[in-house]
Amino acid sequence: MTGDGMRVTRTFLASFLVLFLEIALIRWMPAYIRLLSYFSNFILLASFLGIGVIPPMPSWGTMIAESLAAMRTYPLLLFWPCAALALTLLAFTYVGDALRDALDPLMKR
Repeated sequence: MTGDGMRVTRTFLASFLVLFLEIALIRWMPAYIRLLSYFSNFILLASFLGIGVIPPMPSWGTMIAESLAAMRTYPLLLFWPCAALALTLLAFTYVGDALRDALDPLMKR
């Protein structure tokens, strides 16, 4: 390519990159953060309703449901799946809050 063609290509790519960053990252960031918080709600709902995985595969919801019968004799059977589920939900919640604090343009006003 000639020098003018390269200059035009670089200018086009730079303007496209600025436009992409403005629209995709700044304007849609609150929606991305909201979807991340909804994802933690979906994990909680799916685990307790028993949807998502086929029954031979273990899931935290089925582990919790099956360990309720043995709760008095083996309480750790109930504790570990509940702890793993709670830590996962807290992790998604904290990551979503941290992203909102760092990237949401409306929070910086």
